[in-house]
Amino acid sequence: MAHSACIDFVSPRPGVGVVAYDLAIGIPTLLFLAFLGWRLKPSLRKLHRSNSHIMATYYGFLWAITVINLFRCILQLAQTGGNHGTAWNILWIITRFGMLMLEASVVVYLLQGYVASGPKVSDASRCAAAG
Repeated sequence: MAHSACIDFVSPRPGVGVVAYDLAIGIPTLLFLAFLGWRLKPSLRKLHRSNSHIMATYYGFLWAITVINLFRCILQLAQTGGNHGTAWNILWIITRFGMLMLEASVVVYLLQGYVASGPKVSDASRCAAAG
């Protein structure tokens, strides 16, 4: 049974699209890491002024997951032979879990901001002012 090119691309096996897949993942990761590095000094200044532990943790986690993802791409490109199935699976799980947690934390953070700035806050402030 022949696999389609899309399945081979998103599920690379040794010798089948591994280099193209890692480049497709690694180049945007490298560009994003370069962007983070370019904006590091202003971002750290803003984080220091805001005293927000949540945003500092998020920013540190963003750096860690981006570096781990780039590390995974480089290792997979460098080591083409041998049996590295378990190591690659662990790196993939860490990377995917980290990206999922970053996405979920952005959604939760934005939802908390919406709730805190929505009608409930204005109703609470009116009640406090009237009382």
